[in-house]
Amino acid sequence: MEYILISFENIQMWMEIEKEGYALRQIVKDEDDIYHLSCMEDCLAEGVIKKEDLAGKIISIKKEEFEEKWNNLKKYMKKNGEK
Repeated sequence: MEYILISFENIQMWMEIEKEGYALRQIVKDEDDIYHLSCMEDCLAEGVIKKEDLAGKIISIKKEEFEEKWNNLKKYMKKNGEK
């Protein structure tokens, strides 16, 4: 697995990418600072992720960093009755 953070203008995306290049999970923080999880909304990137085709700054992150953000946001959203 590969874990990346993409920053573009006021948007951030955290992605978990499997070895063939497809996103399995994704977190999006939009321009209004609202978070979206791919398990709760239709916001998962489609097709093979090619980093050379992505706009913005791309940073490799650790699995633990992705998991912590994912789990905290999922818990928060469920607690607050969000999708």
